[in-house]
Amino acid sequence: MEDDENSRKRKLAVVATAHVAVANAMAASYMLLNIPREPHINRDDERNSYMKSILINEDKCRANLRMGVDAFYELCGLSRQQNIIGDSQNCTLEEVMMRFLHLLGHNVRHRVIEGRFYRSRETVSRHCEVI
Repeated sequence: MEDDENSRKRKLAVVATAHVAVANAMAASYMLLNIPREPHINRDDERNSYMKSILINEDKCRANLRMGVDAFYELCGLSRQQNIIGDSQNCTLEEVMMRFLHLLGHNVRHRVIEGRFYRSRETVSRHCEVI
């Protein structure tokens, strides 16, 4: 009878240890899943604020796009009017034109444009083919 009691106590101890181990594993996995990551970047806002910062300042526009603000808007208007290129579902004509002019004006790689405008290299490449 005493063996049965000891056996039962051992089984309960094993079950309790297993429960504690499972609880610790669950707590550890919960903590790992909730590790704070780097702050989320709203790429659309970053892209739009960068574009606005260039188009607000005449000197900055000339330095980046190699033309003034009025000339840039006139070029975009002519492109739209002649149906050369227009807005797409995800990109405005102004953004595509700004990327293209920056690429030409500075002779940079597509990956530089990708990083500055938060677009994939495939998108940058595809839009440069259209123009």
